[in-house]
Amino acid sequence: QMTPAAVADSLYQITIAAAAGGTIDTTYTITATPQGHQESDTKCDVMTLDNTGNKTVSGTQSVSDC
Repeated sequence: QMTPAAVADSLYQITIAAAAGGTIDTTYTITATPQGHQESDTKCDVMTLDNTGNKTVSGTQSVSDC
């Protein structure tokens, strides 16, 4: 897993991690986790994108709305 970059006043913390049993150059998941005042927006909440193009959100909105 890569260490997230710290950016002042950013709305999301971005992390990239290798999928189970894979390496980060071929199988990965990118995760955007809300931080700061963005944490109160529960519509999209945590969003992910993997190497196959699969997108997810943990909030109340659909992926296409986020």
